[in-house]
Amino acid sequence: MSDTLALKYRPQKFSDMVGHPIISTVLEKMVEAKAIPNGLLFSGPSGVGKTTAARILAKELNPTASAESVIEIDAASHGGVADVRELTDRLLYSSGGDYRVVIIDECHSMTRDAFNALLITLEEQTESTVFILVTTEPYQVPKNVRGRLLNYEFNAVTAEDIYLRLKWIQEQESIEADDNLLSMIASQAQGDVRRSVMLLDQTVIAGIRTAEDYRKSLGEVDFAPVLIASMMTGDYGLIFSNLDKVIYKVGNPSVVSSQILEAFRDMLILKTGGDIHRSGSALNNRKSIAARLDSQRIISGQKLLWALKTRIKV
Repeated sequence: MSDTLALKYRPQKFSDMVGHPIISTVLEKMVEAKAIPNGLLFSGPSGVGKTTAARILAKELNPTASAESVIEIDAASHGGVADVRELTDRLLYSSGGDYRVVIIDECHSMTRDAFNALLITLEEQTESTVFILVTTEPYQVPKNVRGRLLNYEFNAVTAEDIYLRLKWIQEQESIEADDNLLSMIASQAQGDVRRSVMLLDQTVIAGIRTAEDYRKSLGEVDFAPVLIASMMTGDYGLIFSNLDKVIYKVGNPSVVSSQILEAFRDMLILKTGGDIHRSGSALNNRKSIAARLDSQRIISGQKLLWALKTRIKV
């Protein structure tokens, strides 16, 4: 069985990383200068490249060393004090490389006693040992531990950056897929690069080549322009009737708000003379509505919707 696209195209060096140019450049310069802190904290949403960056850093620090130079722990299943003590014992032995790198994934899952034991280990290690803690919940990490770590915040990757990555993979694999499909996948991934590549892989397996086929496979429609158009009428009965139908079908208010935000973004791009990765009725609907709205109203709508979206917990 061949590798999945997500595995095959997982970044192997800093220049491969998507959407984090400053972080990748800084880490690369640290390696070149051999000025690596003993402890780093990589935080941010799932799928944005935190663990990948940790593995690249470990590889760059020991390019010719054996796998023994890297210890990777999943704290979700090995986050107790006994696990930290076992780790401390392993660090007593030489790895054969210039550095010993310890990657602790999902570190927020560690117990309080485990964090206390880790803090002692962090304070006692030599300069040749580098700890990289990876988490989606940095504030679950005790303050005294965070204070020993240099924090790098990985933000959600933009849809445009994800689209460019998918486009590059498409070219490498000679995948038959139109730009609208790649753009749709990039938007649906919501900043998660790994998820976007997995979605692309699914479409390849299913033989889906167009955005329209993808919508049909999901049973979805391009509902955002319809909702925006109903909002423009000022008819609250129509607005809530359409909104109820969409939420009933989609099942997640966060997805609904995200697609309306994306439609507003498309309209702003169109009003400034730019191009968007849409065609057919999806493009025509956005052009028609954009022509009837001034830019300030679109921006105001975005601000209001974003304020509501941040309060949605599902």
